[in-house]
Amino acid sequence: MWQGIQDHVTRTKESIARAADQFGEAVVNAFEGPFPGEGPPVATGVPVPSSYSGTQPGAPPVASGVPVAAAGTSAAGQACFAPFLLTNGTSVLVRGLVGAAQHNGQQGLVVGYDLATARYTVRLVRDGSLLRVKHANLLQRLPVELLGLRERAHLNGRSGVIVGSDEASGRYHVRLPASPQSPGTGLAGGVEAAAGETVSLQLTNLLLPAGARVTACNLTGSGEYNGRIGSVASYDRSSARYAVQLSDSHVLRLKPENVSL
Repeated sequence: MWQGIQDHVTRTKESIARAADQFGEAVVNAFEGPFPGEGPPVATGVPVPSSYSGTQPGAPPVASGVPVAAAGTSAAGQACFAPFLLTNGTSVLVRGLVGAAQHNGQQGLVVGYDLATARYTVRLVRDGSLLRVKHANLLQRLPVELLGLRERAHLNGRSGVIVGSDEASGRYHVRLPASPQSPGTGLAGGVEAAAGETVSLQLTNLLLPAGARVTACNLTGSGEYNGRIGSVASYDRSSARYAVQLSDSHVLRLKPENVSL
């Protein structure tokens, strides 16, 4: 009798094990992402990009933000939602390449993102060729507003477009359109209008638009967020803080000196 009970228990364990294996395989095939405690869920068959750490406190889930096509992987054509990724069609400048430095300064458009390699696919405007580069090697060509200038206070409130940067000085090159001139005076509001003038300014003197992707930096009290990328949701002029969206429910409020492009 005891042997019969043991045999029954053994068969039951084997049945449970087979069912668990089948169930686990079905879950993996349907999900292909980290399980609880391992990080945020991701699109089927696509790993989290290396630039994103799911183990950091408050890590944003991928299922929020702006849709971006994942190109060049087995899941090409699928879309994930990530406020830390540039959207397709974003105008960018290539920067900081070492092995292919000839492309630095070239303008292009984001046409895809490979989650497996954490590389954007960028189509160069010059000749239509494709580059695959990291986020750090792309500078967004953003429309900005100038603010907080003292020596050139007359430029405050002017709008321009980021057209380059100087990594050594931490300044961004902004091209300003010609100011509307007063008839017969050559002046705009008492200030000489420079046609197509380009100025070099710190990021703290540039108001970034909603949707810009920024990287948190120089944080001390919440240093775990340094290096995290999010999307600018808004800017509060009274407190001089950006609201940077990491996920649907997680927003950081950062000073201009605590963000970089």
